[in-house]
Amino acid sequence: MVNPQDWSNGDLGWQGYIASNKYPVVKNPKDHRIWTANSRVVGGEFFDIIGDGGYALGARSQQIKHRLFEKESFSEADLFAIQNDTKADFLSRWHQLLTTELLTPDFVENHQLTQLPDYLNNWGASADIDSVGYLFVRQFRLTVRDQLFSSLEENLDNASLNKRAKLSLIRHQLEVPMWQMITQQPAHLIPSGYPSWNMFLEQMIIRTHSQLLTQFGDLSQATWGNYNNTHIQHPLAKAVPALSFLLDMPRLKAAGDSYMPRVQGKSFGSSQRMVVSP
Repeated sequence: MVNPQDWSNGDLGWQGYIASNKYPVVKNPKDHRIWTANSRVVGGEFFDIIGDGGYALGARSQQIKHRLFEKESFSEADLFAIQNDTKADFLSRWHQLLTTELLTPDFVENHQLTQLPDYLNNWGASADIDSVGYLFVRQFRLTVRDQLFSSLEENLDNASLNKRAKLSLIRHQLEVPMWQMITQQPAHLIPSGYPSWNMFLEQMIIRTHSQLLTQFGDLSQATWGNYNNTHIQHPLAKAVPALSFLLDMPRLKAAGDSYMPRVQGKSFGSSQRMVVSP
């Protein structure tokens, strides 16, 4: 999203395509590795040329980078393994927040969360289909995000100047300010209705736990695979649901998630994957 510009006086406007010799280029880097993963790859003058077309947060890109620097040479199988990497590097600090700061013995006992610490301790740090802990950490983060920015989103929805302003357009970039607020805990930004940041976060744990129990009935059933199962529909079945059993793909539990190399959701996944050995 490039900064808004006023074209009404004729001083600004479409000037044609940028000359090919002015395109931002990275060629033959000294570390012999290039990665993108739909994230922002340039800054400064180059970024002024490209602008923001909706780049990804960068967590997946960073994880790919780390895997590429683990070795000096790679086989096809090594690169395939990076593509299928489901490690939850992005959520590790959220997991640590839960296990080392928020889930104290008294809090766990007072709110009947005795099962939760075990599931979190055995979360596997990966988006595996049998992991309860992964789903809880993921949903806790989203619950915090939605509640923390609910007032801002409501103000945007009610704004009369620009009905197209939606917080969802920058939801991935909310991670940085959100984590700053949670760790620095400025008093003037405590969400309305909560006496402290700690109380707010504790309530988000309770809310997340309650939502998962409502959806799955028992915490043991709240696995990532039970939540993240594929839903791939035939276009005709979308119009005539009665034909779904004939035309749709079978629903399968899927490992992987958004902020890791193996991108996999209920109805989306990586669009292109290949390894080429010259």
